[in-house]
Amino acid sequence: MNVTRAMGAAMRRIHVGNALSAFGLGFTVPYLYVYVAQVRGLGAMTAGSVLAVFAVAALIVLPFAGRAIVRRGPLPVLLAAL
Repeated sequence: MNVTRAMGAAMRRIHVGNALSAFGLGFTVPYLYVYVAQVRGLGAMTAGSVLAVFAVAALIVLPFAGRAIVRRGPLPVLLAAL
């Protein structure tokens, strides 16, 4: 019973962390486009291209990063990413 309770608490913390991350990204990403397009003066097409490149790079890299975190742990992967 205690293991189930402890796992439930851990899962709640994970879900709260994911919700906060999604909340932050939901506020940041739309303004990132406006920043690149208008504040930096790169234009709508360039801003869209920049964000598309980041999205494609994330789709390619994240599965490998996930495997590396499982195999080696989060700290070595974080240090390699810096």
